[in-house]
Amino acid sequence: MIDSDVRYIVFVNNSDAEIFSSRLSNLGLLMLNGPSMLNSSAGFFNLCYLNSSFIYIYYRIMSIVSLGYWTFYFCGFINIDVLPVISLWLRLIVGRDFGLRIVVAADHAGFYLKELLINFLEEMGHEVINVGALEFNAADDYPDFTLAASLQVKTKIAERGIVLCGSGVGASIVANKVRGIRASICHDTYSARQGVEHDDMNLLCLGARIVGEELAKELVTVFVSSVFTGDKRHVRRLEKVSEIEENNMKSKD
Repeated sequence: MIDSDVRYIVFVNNSDAEIFSSRLSNLGLLMLNGPSMLNSSAGFFNLCYLNSSFIYIYYRIMSIVSLGYWTFYFCGFINIDVLPVISLWLRLIVGRDFGLRIVVAADHAGFYLKELLINFLEEMGHEVINVGALEFNAADDYPDFTLAASLQVKTKIAERGIVLCGSGVGASIVANKVRGIRASICHDTYSARQGVEHDDMNLLCLGARIVGEELAKELVTVFVSSVFTGDKRHVRRLEKVSEIEENNMKSKD
């Protein structure tokens, strides 16, 4: 029997609503999704059906807001870049990629692999800045493109950088001449991950004549998805690296 004092009935899952609907049918009543009016011997009352998908979306949003707040707080506390951390959280919570802005560069030796990796990164949801080479030229020089990519990372236009040359060695040498750049050749996934997590590596160098397409994709995936841990020991070591850089590199800044 339905009490005349009842005004709202709320369901949080479809199964409960279906059971209640079938019972109402036995009483000669009709249940509709959304606000509706039911005429019964007990009088009129509103039936509010709250779909379970709404609850799901609500908690997703609240989780993102909460984690976003604490992410900003802790990243500010330990002084690390917040954007890669936020991107990682969003990928874990929402289940899809929210991309970084990544600058990509290569000379003639890495030109074709660069083009493949650009498409791969864009499919992952990242924004790619292509600073060249924009066309194949066997006479071009890796320092030009490496410097262009490094400056994009240094000025924070891009959050990460990927540079390719024949072996990766030349690109690595040039990139590390730019203040604030922490570049390394990584031809295995362990180094690509640890380089970011422990050393806050912000530019990945690849040898297009050394690694194949599939390995390059794996390396890039690990590099862009890893985040600096911010552990005290790693921060301490990076401070020493910065001090060495400051004492031994002249700057026009």
